[in-house]
Amino acid sequence: MLNVIKKVIPKPIKLVINSCRGYKVHFGHYPNLINPATFSEKLQKYKLFVRDERIPLFQDKVLVKHYVQEKLGAQYLIPTIWHGARLPPREQRNWAFPFVIKANHGCGWNIFVRSADECNWDEIEKKCESWMNTIYGQQYGEWSYAKISPQLLVEPFISAVADLPADYKLWVFSGKVQLIQVISGRATASICQAFYDLNWIRQPFTGCAIADAKEDFPCPNEIHKMIQAAEMLADDFAFVRVDFYEVNKQLLFGEMTFFPASGFSPFSPIKYEKVVGAMWH
Repeated sequence: MLNVIKKVIPKPIKLVINSCRGYKVHFGHYPNLINPATFSEKLQKYKLFVRDERIPLFQDKVLVKHYVQEKLGAQYLIPTIWHGARLPPREQRNWAFPFVIKANHGCGWNIFVRSADECNWDEIEKKCESWMNTIYGQQYGEWSYAKISPQLLVEPFISAVADLPADYKLWVFSGKVQLIQVISGRATASICQAFYDLNWIRQPFTGCAIADAKEDFPCPNEIHKMIQAAEMLADDFAFVRVDFYEVNKQLLFGEMTFFPASGFSPFSPIKYEKVVGAMWH
């Protein structure tokens, strides 16, 4: 790992300007940061002006596991096979297939190695080196990632099939789950999603630029346990999204996300921006 990542982090005023411009690209107008009413406006204000020092700890994919174990227990964790600042020598990478290589200080930085055919170490090393030299999210004010010490981690691939298991994303406002987003088919061209309330009634909107699922998703077997676990982890945050998988009726923690899509992914129809925004007091 580099001792110092030689990147110039934009000054605060530049972050505000960049975020407002990015918001306008996706919404067609600038956000109201004085009296925000929509979810995405409130997320912009939260991202730009709130500095809760717990956020980097809980975004760190290595360190957050200690918090999850303390709050919920080790049975909720995907095991860590290895973690460190740079990959070990190749002769020591005797990890059983399938496995996943991740970076702890960003989003979407995953390499799925399901078999020896996908184990191209030259390509993997190049990608990992790029991650280790990048500060995620700095352009649009996601300040917390710059406070995470970059590491790589290796975990077992938790699905018995090539695709990833369904991802349950619980949207928690002031310690209470208000929405449950389900995303399926993330490793395929058939990726789709749906939103549900706590009674598993499907909501009439979509978001995150992902296609609306044509069919309903079945309610998870452990939905009540999932909601309880998310609220225990969310503690007293104004907003956080807590992700879980359900594999063989066992709940597994995914991650905690404080700035989904950096606040640039409108709900559709757009009127539901205010509906979801009203959940955020």
